[in-house]
Amino acid sequence: MMQGLLDDAEVKSLLDASHALDARDQAEEDVRAVLEQLVRRLVQRTAARVASPKLRKGTRHFAPEYKTDTRVGDAPLDIEKVADTRQWREEATAALTPVLAAAAAASAAAFVDGPLGGGLGAAGVAGGVAVDAVVTEVSDWLAELIAGAARRLGELVGDGDRVGDDIDALVARVRAELPNLEKWAGRAAVQTATGLHHAVEYVVAVDLAGPGGMVSATWQSRQDGQVRTSHLEADGQVRRAGERFEVGGALLRWPGDFDAPAEEVAYCRCRLKWVVSMAK
Repeated sequence: MMQGLLDDAEVKSLLDASHALDARDQAEEDVRAVLEQLVRRLVQRTAARVASPKLRKGTRHFAPEYKTDTRVGDAPLDIEKVADTRQWREEATAALTPVLAAAAAASAAAFVDGPLGGGLGAAGVAGGVAVDAVVTEVSDWLAELIAGAARRLGELVGDGDRVGDDIDALVARVRAELPNLEKWAGRAAVQTATGLHHAVEYVVAVDLAGPGGMVSATWQSRQDGQVRTSHLEADGQVRRAGERFEVGGALLRWPGDFDAPAEEVAYCRCRLKWVVSMAK
């Protein structure tokens, strides 16, 4: 427990805004870079598989090399080979987990701030178990989204194959999705950074409070012209640890909650102000 590293009964507003935002913004930048690499690789590899002569065997796309070439057929392209979702899920997890772990450690250190936070990171929070669980949740969420993107590319190829597109047209369909996927990567990076940062703050705050302590958080919007109405209405809500905020028609654990509907988390810039009261 980190509780023994602090002095007396109560610690209020532990989070230093500038350090916290630095950690959150760095996480967004790092996650965006990885996601953009993944979606570019996804499009390039999917296009290459569609164009592969090996994939064409048994389909109308195989170019016969002699009069009766049994490698030509009427089977559809094997979409599972075009987009191997299991492989993409594993690849995304391997690429994202180290970045997310580093971001979580930075957020934990920023929360406690100063000498206590210096070098503490995830290892100092309940043996790292709670923060590790956050990293796993976020990594699994993102990996499933990448797998879903691969699945949709496969479905796109299958749709084109059914309506008679040739290989060049199918490859063009895949490549045309890159701008949309890059835009998604930016949007997902924003939510990832916001959600991860607040999830780590939550587990660190609970650990700091210890058994019998109390943690509460206040929802704070940016209160500017870009804030959606539901988040302006949520501004000022106070919840104890474990209680959810009422945001629009949804119940959120924190800004950027990975369980929440997209309309309440996309590009969210809200934050939480924490109060940690330790048991005497």
